[in-house]
Amino acid sequence: MGGERDSLGYIKRLVPQRPKVDEFKALDNDKKILRLTARFNTKVPEDVDRRFIISFYLSDDTISIYEPLQKNSGIVHGKFLERAQYKNVDDLPNIITPTQMPLGGDVKTRKELGLKSNGKGEEDATAAPPLTQKGHSVTLVYVARNGDDVFSEAAIRRMREIEDKITKDPEFPKFCLRADKTGSRSCTAPLSATRLFYAANLNVAETVKKVDALDGSADGELTIFKMENLTTILQELQREVAIQTKMQANAHNASIEGQSLNSSQLSAAIDPKALVVKVASKTGAPLSAVVRGADLFQQLLPIMGALGGSLPVQEEMQDHRAVLQLAAAMKEEIFFKSLVDFLL
Repeated sequence: MGGERDSLGYIKRLVPQRPKVDEFKALDNDKKILRLTARFNTKVPEDVDRRFIISFYLSDDTISIYEPLQKNSGIVHGKFLERAQYKNVDDLPNIITPTQMPLGGDVKTRKELGLKSNGKGEEDATAAPPLTQKGHSVTLVYVARNGDDVFSEAAIRRMREIEDKITKDPEFPKFCLRADKTGSRSCTAPLSATRLFYAANLNVAETVKKVDALDGSADGELTIFKMENLTTILQELQREVAIQTKMQANAHNASIEGQSLNSSQLSAAIDPKALVVKVASKTGAPLSAVVRGADLFQQLLPIMGALGGSLPVQEEMQDHRAVLQLAAAMKEEIFFKSLVDFLL
């Protein structure tokens, strides 16, 4: 598609000419490549041990960066930066040259990229997320060290610190919208394992107690999730709730598309008795089982909202043990499994 020099040709001349190439330089330095090993200039723990190979092509002053495979790092290896000419952030508008790549020095191609070549020197806390393009996304992979629990309280708090550092950065909206394909001008809540731990407007510990009591025995076992035909009952409940709420909305000339219901809105929007009878008829399950399934569905609506990102987050962590207990139980039920698969 052409580079910056091609684009400038349309500005400088009415009829653009092909950019001139230094043929002597290209011939003298053909296949001559300056290679350096490098690391991120950062103190972020998950990036400290990452290593890179910077290749500088002397024939045309282009640079490419490759990240080699490191076993058990949890990071996908491969091409990190496409081969091209890159400007020196500290010397704009000039491109990077070999003299600007000393051992132990910084190689800065853009503000969001900070690599330091091997050598002695102090590190600066330079943020260094990978370069992205429209439609791309970044996945943070948390790996426990030395057999530690990746979902310990301390680990969850550290995850929240890392995510806050990213999402609260003033430049974050410019980044997050690159992954959006809907044309929205606001960022959606990123999928995060910390959502339920810091969910606002609900009490996970109280929800666990209520769910535990649904089988008639508050023994802490959450036996309700092992109820026979629970998956079928929940699926049919969800289907019927969607149908009835849509009918209610049409009756009032309102639209519910794209909205999620909380428990109080659900009770107001449908006829519980009619819903239970209809689901029991379709599934062949006893009325008592459908009632318990409906109670479970209603109790977990706020939890599902929190996992889906529709609830705000708070500074205080929810009861750590209660969150893990509920997530483990939900993961055993097919209906909820996809919501908590990333959590445990």
